Amino acid sequence: MMARSIFLWLVVMISVNPVFSQKTTIYTEADRNYRLGLELLEKQKYDAARKAFEQTISSSESVSLEARSNSAYYVGLCTAELFHPDAEYLLLDFLKRFPENSLVNEANYTLANSYYRAKKFKKALEYYNRLEGVSFSEDRRNEVNFKMGYSAYMAEDYEKATRAFFAVKDKDCKYATAAQYYYAHMAYVNKNYETALKEFLKLRESESFAPIAPYYITQIYYNQGKYDEILKYSPKALDSAGTRNGLEISRMIAESHFRKGNYKEAIDYLADYEKNSPNTGATEYYELAYCNYRLGHYESAIPYFKKLTSVEDSIAQNAYYHLADCYLHTGDKRAARIAFQSAGKFKYDSYITEESQFAFAKLSLDLSLQSVALETIQSFIKDYPESVHNTEANEMLITLYAGTRNYKDALTALDKIKTKTPGMKAAYQKAAYYRALELFMDNKTEDALKYFQISLDNPSEPVLVAESHYWKGEAAYRLGRYAQAYQSYTEFLSASGAMSSGHYNTANYNAGYASFKQENYSAAMTSFRKYIKDKNATDKERYADALIRVADCYFILRDQVAALDYYNQSIQAKAKAADYALYQKSIILGVQGKLQEKITSLDQLINDYPNSAYMDDALFENAQAYLTVGNNSRALTNYERVINQFPNSSYVKKAELGKALVYYNDGKDEQAIAACKRIIKQYPNTVESREA
Repeated sequence: MMARSIFLWLVVMISVNPVFSQKTTIYTEADRNYRLGLELLEKQKYDAARKAFEQTISSSESVSLEARSNSAYYVGLCTAELFHPDAEYLLLDFLKRFPENSLVNEANYTLANSYYRAKKFKKALEYYNRLEGVSFSEDRRNEVNFKMGYSAYMAEDYEKATRAFFAVKDKDCKYATAAQYYYAHMAYVNKNYETALKEFLKLRESESFAPIAPYYITQIYYNQGKYDEILKYSPKALDSAGTRNGLEISRMIAESHFRKGNYKEAIDYLADYEKNSPNTGATEYYELAYCNYRLGHYESAIPYFKKLTSVEDSIAQNAYYHLADCYLHTGDKRAARIAFQSAGKFKYDSYITEESQFAFAKLSLDLSLQSVALETIQSFIKDYPESVHNTEANEMLITLYAGTRNYKDALTALDKIKTKTPGMKAAYQKAAYYRALELFMDNKTEDALKYFQISLDNPSEPVLVAESHYWKGEAAYRLGRYAQAYQSYTEFLSASGAMSSGHYNTANYNAGYASFKQENYSAAMTSFRKYIKDKNATDKERYADALIRVADCYFILRDQVAALDYYNQSIQAKAKAADYALYQKSIILGVQGKLQEKITSLDQLINDYPNSAYMDDALFENAQAYLTVGNNSRALTNYERVINQFPNSSYVKKAELGKALVYYNDGKDEQAIAACKRIIKQYPNTVESREA
């Protein structure tokens, strides 16, 4: 109440602004109280200073406005330093009444610190925020940033806190280490592990934080899966005096050794943890059991595995499974059988379930429990038809199918045997090959490919290896997989059993087409030439066709001389596609400027192959050649044949234009004009109509 009365009185005094006599003397007298207050404040005599400032405010003398307003702040400051409850009111009142005063920033600073001490962090943060951008001394700025960061941290404004701590953590000040810790801690919580690790590593040398830094460093390495780093750093840190959370660090060291397979070392730390920690649980018991198990300490492992079997979960299944193996190693087959039976009832881990059921069946048989063994083995084969343990049960089926052509069922039985003897592999190769041929002949090409590959995966007889490659190529070609087909043909040709195959040279021909389909003309040409090299190993139709394909490859690769040679050879061989060869030959001759030879070649095609698919092409090209050599009559005849015999051909409009040109060359202007008009009318907006 006293403070509020003083502030109200001050407002009245300022508003009235009386004029006093002997102004200088009175001012000096009042100013002396203000200066006295400053001196006492500097000596941290806050109660006396407060009184001096209050006297300055309440003085009836002519005290300067600056001294009065400043004194209002200093009263609040002294009150705050004395931890009086009205400090908040006084400082807030000062900020409200004197917003332009030069001590406003100091008031915000004092008020923020007052809230900070009172642990009113949201309010503290509000006033620290007002100090951002204010020019302070380096020490003051570091203090403000730290307290702002801590207030933000406590107010759960972590982004703000991170920025504030970052501004302090690397400074040379008393707040740096604490700021570094909180900055690292928030990075850790946010899973920014590399950032957190960098800062915690620095804190190892801090007197205050050195005891807790090792825990964070170890935890970060653990979360990152850097077990080698834990084993390099943490044991030494654990040995340091004062290190906190030693048991947890020890637990993570144990886990790291466990993950690295250092079972002996892991046991030492796990045993210490078990002895000293009230939190020892299933994970620790399992690791103790497993470490002893892997080290061959089966008697020691058994009690730990037993601890894990009270709850029906995946850990219990795993424990029963390893417990059974421990019993086997200690010679207790009956206990092992019971443990396997328990593990086999769970479905958490399918591998353990299968292995345990098989082991239970096998031990039942070993212990002469015949009826149980029979029932269990039959159920096992039914439930696990692909199991690696079905070999014994299925060997009789192999014998049954070996001499038959029931390749499908033979493969079914053979497929159940994962580890095959050399004899079984030979049977498997043969059955898969012939099953693949059956599927290929039934046009089940995709399935055929699968079985040809299965046959290849079980190589035994070289001839079947070679044949599988060949037919795999045929299947891939049928499916349009030309690269795969080429690869298979190539593998066939290089296989040791290929030379005795009737498909040997045919594979060169097929490989040529596989490359041709991929537009790999160099490779195609090589394969086709290999095929025609030994004419006795070819058939007439393929031989003639291969000649044409070699010519095509040369043609595409722009070797006209070689192409012409092979087209001529195919024509002489009376290839089925000799008309095509004649047409291609004429094209080359035309390019070479040998128009008369071109005409001869086209005349042969036209006369000898009247039903050729290339007839309209040949007639048009022939007409063009005759036109070029000046034989307008023959040109006109061929143009008209194109128009009349092939009305749907793309050459018709070109032939119409050719006719117009013949008429023009022969001086038949009226016919030429009529022909041009017809083209313009019938084929508007075409190249031919524009030329007409």
